[in-house]
Amino acid sequence: MVNLVKRTLTPAESNLLDALIRQGGLSLPASWLVELRVEPMDDGGMGSLRVVGPQPAAKACHQVSEIQFKDADGVDVIASLNVDDSGVPCEIDVWKVDFSALICLPESF
Repeated sequence: MVNLVKRTLTPAESNLLDALIRQGGLSLPASWLVELRVEPMDDGGMGSLRVVGPQPAAKACHQVSEIQFKDADGVDVIASLNVDDSGVPCEIDVWKVDFSALICLPESF
């Protein structure tokens, strides 16, 4: 069971989110990232995060960007940014293709 505690992003998660936002062509206010909190999702340790903001959680999210990389063990990982209908990020979905737990995110993207 994942501990669903709201927290700030780690530096590696922040780098991933920044890359996904750039790739998705999103424009968010600078204060948005400072106020951002996330909750780990119960995904077997692959690293998916639910974005928690001052607004109620979005009912529907859709993907706007995707980045692929290799985990430390050489297994492919796909990270996607999902946004709600107003373009606000609601989820960072991380999927390791063999369904094992993520070892670490790369330092840069």
